[in-house]
Amino acid sequence: MIWSRRRRCDPPLTYRESPAGALVTRSSRGFTHYELHGDWGGVATHKKLVLIHGNVGSTLYIRNLAKSLASTHAVLTYDIYGRGFSSCDSTPHNKSLMVGQLAELLYCLNISGKINLVGYSLGGPIATHFASVYPTKLSSLTLLAPAFSPIPRHWKLLSQLPPARYLIGNIARYSLMNPADYAADWMGLDSTEEARREESRGLFEELYASEFDRFVNEPAFGSSFGNSLASMPWDDVWGPVAELGVGGRGKGINIAVIWGAGDNVVRKEGILEVLREKLGKGVLVEVVEKEGHSLPYERPKLCAELILKNVLEKRD
Repeated sequence: MIWSRRRRCDPPLTYRESPAGALVTRSSRGFTHYELHGDWGGVATHKKLVLIHGNVGSTLYIRNLAKSLASTHAVLTYDIYGRGFSSCDSTPHNKSLMVGQLAELLYCLNISGKINLVGYSLGGPIATHFASVYPTKLSSLTLLAPAFSPIPRHWKLLSQLPPARYLIGNIARYSLMNPADYAADWMGLDSTEEARREESRGLFEELYASEFDRFVNEPAFGSSFGNSLASMPWDDVWGPVAELGVGGRGKGINIAVIWGAGDNVVRKEGILEVLREKLGKGVLVEVVEKEGHSLPYERPKLCAELILKNVLEKRD
């Protein structure tokens, strides 16, 4: 009875039909939409990059970053379940679901050998859990403003109720439909440098138009946001992080943490210090001044340079 009630309250997380030419593969829990950038023909292990977007994002958010990286590397991006053109059943959005999605995608695409994994925002915990389960699959792990902040207990408890999940998710959706709220963390829009200001405005207008279309027409957006809020182990990431520390399961993996100093969405305070402690001296830490949570889509070229620094750097 409990199971059937949950199935009725949490319908399958689907999106409108994917556009012509879109790359979509079937998985055990639904369908995964993905994009391939760069040259994948006979690519060497150290040239493979996989990017994971954040909670309210899709491949759109990280497409310019992927293109910046694709000049020298083969890049795979994909929509996590319930976002963009990826659909899934009503399974809770826990770490097993998200790690399994990426593992299945790599298998379906016959991507063997090691990869360089990049997780942005919510993609950070997903990438960390994947690295903990499959450490031998990684050459490098880059955590980009990782959402390791614990969710307040009252929000966590409230989000266990299906109607509350729907309400919370749609509050987030309608907030993001407001250009001012969507642009709140775009640092360059208020820059004193005219060139930077114009660059950011052009990128913002291009991305916002596409994302607004998502917020209006993506029926699962609110449910997906609420489902992840309720089910993802936001505060259960420190064990896997410690396992990946120097001398642990992450031995041989280049690990980096990149953060915008002005990030007000996922604040580094209280998180970055713990990451440094648990990952040890081998971790590369880059705090970028005058940048915020929008770093990967506001400054894709700069972000690509920082990621490749971790990917290409030789360490003991």
